[in-house]
Amino acid sequence: MTIIIENVKEEFLPALKGLNKVMKAKMKATKSREEKIREMERESEEMDKNKHLYKGYHNINEMFKDILND
Repeated sequence: MTIIIENVKEEFLPALKGLNKVMKAKMKATKSREEKIREMERESEEMDKNKHLYKGYHNINEMFKDILND
């Protein structure tokens, strides 16, 4: 049997995952394109608010040099 539930709020996912575990069924959760875009926009806004937490690089070689020296 297949049951498809669409447009579920993210706050209900833990409950559905718990139910899924008890039923020993397969579950696949995906986000729509619009949800993914909104999430990326929120992350970008959060990064803009907290610029002091992130380090930027002018080029990739600078980044790799910093990573490999740690």
